Amino acid sequence: MHDSAAPVTPAWMLLGVGLCGLLVAGTADAWPEQCKFEAERTLTLDVTAIQTLEIVGRGGDLDVRSGAPATVSATGRACASSAALLERTQIRTTREGNNARVFVQIPDEPGDLDDGGYATLDLTVHVPAGLRIEITDTSGDVDAQGIQLARITDSSGDIEVRDTAGDLEVGDSSGDLSFTRIDGALTVSDSSGDLQVDTAKSVRVVRDSSGDLRIVRVSGDVIIENDSSGDITVDDIGGNVEVVADSSGERRIEHVKGTIRQPEQ
Repeated sequence: MHDSAAPVTPAWMLLGVGLCGLLVAGTADAWPEQCKFEAERTLTLDVTAIQTLEIVGRGGDLDVRSGAPATVSATGRACASSAALLERTQIRTTREGNNARVFVQIPDEPGDLDDGGYATLDLTVHVPAGLRIEITDTSGDVDAQGIQLARITDSSGDIEVRDTAGDLEVGDSSGDLSFTRIDGALTVSDSSGDLQVDTAKSVRVVRDSSGDLRIVRVSGDVIIENDSSGDITVDDIGGNVEVVADSSGERRIEHVKGTIRQPEQ
């Protein structure tokens, strides 16, 4: 999938960064069928004075991990159908005040990806554990672990998050969601796909259009505001549980220390 939205707003100022790319043209035997040309991309960013970092993935998987203090390092494998498209598939960064952005740049001009053309970049980013992180992803899977994660906005692909600090808000259009050991309040709005939560301070599901919900080991309250379809399992809850609206599917709620409020089935 290729996104046509530009990842950079005019207000951002370009930071000087080190970028490195080695072009390799391979045969069908040497590289996967969907990668005629490939190159490694790298970027290093000093975030000593940065309060919030937004990471934007496009056209590939995104992996975010904790790394060295005061430094963000990003690496990626660019893949394209031509050398020209590969040259334009890069990792970039911008900054505005105390906020910075690391993003994938892929060709998005009219005609760039016609006639079977493609350009993708799987991105891995290591960030300081205490830096506030926001993730925006247009396609591909997202995997985040051991960071201070505040927001995820995702169009498609699965999301897996583990061992994060701080409150987390998630908006997702499609794909399965998995959250484990979230040290904060978790708020989720999801259009399709299963949602699993194992260990959080509190959970609020604003909307779940389709897919099963499984929420366990929450120390505080669980609120499910609107569930359109799919089963609901809630277990081992330290606070209250409230299901405001549930259109269809089986419901199992047990081992709740507080009160349970739910519509009749």
